[in-house]
Amino acid sequence: MKIKLFIFLVWGLSVNQSFAQTIDTARINDYIDYIVKENQDIGSISIFKNGNEIYNRSFGQNHIKDLEFNENTKYYIGSISKLFTATMIWQLIEKKQLHLKDKLAKFFPKVPNSKEINIKNLLEHSSGLGDYVIKNDTLYYWLKEPRTEKEILSEIRRQGVLFQPGDSVSYSNTGYYLLAKILEKKHHTNYGKILKEYITEPLHLKNTFSIENHPKNIFNSYKFSKGKWTKVKEFYFPNVVGLGDIVSTPTDLNKFITQLFNYKLLSKKTIEMMKPIVGKEVFGRGLMFIPFHDHISYGHAGDTYGSHSSVVYESKNKLSVAFALNGARYSRNNFAIGLYNTIYGIEFNYPKFVDPQILKQYIGIYSSPDFPLKITIAKHGSLLTAQATGQSEFPLQPIGQSKFQFKRAGIKIEFKPEKNLLIIKQGGSEDILKKGS
Repeated sequence: MKIKLFIFLVWGLSVNQSFAQTIDTARINDYIDYIVKENQDIGSISIFKNGNEIYNRSFGQNHIKDLEFNENTKYYIGSISKLFTATMIWQLIEKKQLHLKDKLAKFFPKVPNSKEINIKNLLEHSSGLGDYVIKNDTLYYWLKEPRTEKEILSEIRRQGVLFQPGDSVSYSNTGYYLLAKILEKKHHTNYGKILKEYITEPLHLKNTFSIENHPKNIFNSYKFSKGKWTKVKEFYFPNVVGLGDIVSTPTDLNKFITQLFNYKLLSKKTIEMMKPIVGKEVFGRGLMFIPFHDHISYGHAGDTYGSHSSVVYESKNKLSVAFALNGARYSRNNFAIGLYNTIYGIEFNYPKFVDPQILKQYIGIYSSPDFPLKITIAKHGSLLTAQATGQSEFPLQPIGQSKFQFKRAGIKIEFKPEKNLLIIKQGGSEDILKKGS
């Protein structure tokens, strides 16, 4: 019963919330003002309702000296690029120039298991292929330097397969790298030109480009270190074309996803096929399932080494929300929770940020033979978070000396750092876990 209770309260935050048709933008501004005051995040937000932009704000840029920034400054959007790639693959499928059952061997016969892997597997991360972005299972950073297509394909072959197609799901940048290359083979041109012809020009997205189009006015990524924001060395983005290379703005992202769900790029039948099956899948065939209370949205998120972005569309209220953070001490997930609370008019307490030096002593993995889940405690800037095995990360708000809570799930945690202990209370039960045990 304890397992079910914990999982339900962390994941199943569904309460019957009514949504006011008028979004309180003053409340959103108050939340963003607080984040800026605490110097936690840098980025931009756009909100569309009924196809029109009702809110747009950039924030935190004042924390960076000598910065040139305007409404056309673009952000790296990471894996949101995959949604663009999937859309263009589905356009070929609708034209019957490509088929879901087409085998990868038709395009890349030397890739492991290519005679068994099909287009559908690549779209939904069920191919069994590895992830070429992570070289030698541990090295994330080999793509900071230029790599040839030959080098990348060699790494893909070296990694082999994790499972047979359709037997499981594992998020695979490799799959979308190959889909982007299939687009280039079918169109006989480079990815940037395909994106321009089939999405950005038809939708008049003036600030959305593949890195192959050599865009200008791009916002660098930053991390907070030693009391100041410093630039992050990013990917060499030509290494990740079609899966993580696109730059855009939140306004353009909202235009794109709104038009996608208004069937300007693909048919309604196709959009339904792109969606994950609720309750069975997280990754669909291009779209991700993103729930918040009783509100069901679809879209995609993206990360680079220093930028973190999201775009979602909720059909019931014809609402889309896009944001990009290129400096994040307060994690994207936690920032989004606060933002969606303000949008949907749900009361919540603003996070309290504590001296990061104090929080360091709590970081670690805690477990107990009598408790079914391991609890990972992490620090994001001045925010402490907890994550149970297989569950979503959630913020811990300080309520006293070494005491924290996640109020919405009724969880209270007390640390005993001198004994490496964590005491977790929920639903009338109390458990003691030890760090590193």
